[in-house]
Amino acid sequence: MTTTALDPACAAADPGTIGLVDSVLMGGTHIEDVWIVDGEDGVEYVAGNIHDEAGDRVSSADVWALNGGVIYALSGGARDESAAVDGRDVLGISAGDEFGSLAQNCVTTSVRNRNIESRGN
Repeated sequence: MTTTALDPACAAADPGTIGLVDSVLMGGTHIEDVWIVDGEDGVEYVAGNIHDEAGDRVSSADVWALNGGVIYALSGGARDESAAVDGRDVLGISAGDEFGSLAQNCVTTSVRNRNIESRGN
């Protein structure tokens, strides 16, 4: 198997953004494999995998929106696993829209590539 190129719109999340998402996660969970995609009107879509304290993934490719310094939950896992306000109605966007889907793809592609590389294939 060969790796797949990430979409050029995928940007690695900075530590501040990762910390912001971690601050709203519940139950000792944290986010890994975090990517950002710029949406419209200054909204950033932040996607990543939620892991528990043992490091096991509990939810995959979840999506939040960052707007004006506030983090909003968009995907089901983001809403279930975090204290972030549901941003779907507030912002009129969703995890399944063009930018949310792209952000999820950034996560899944990067993890798949890492797995391929770790197997040496």
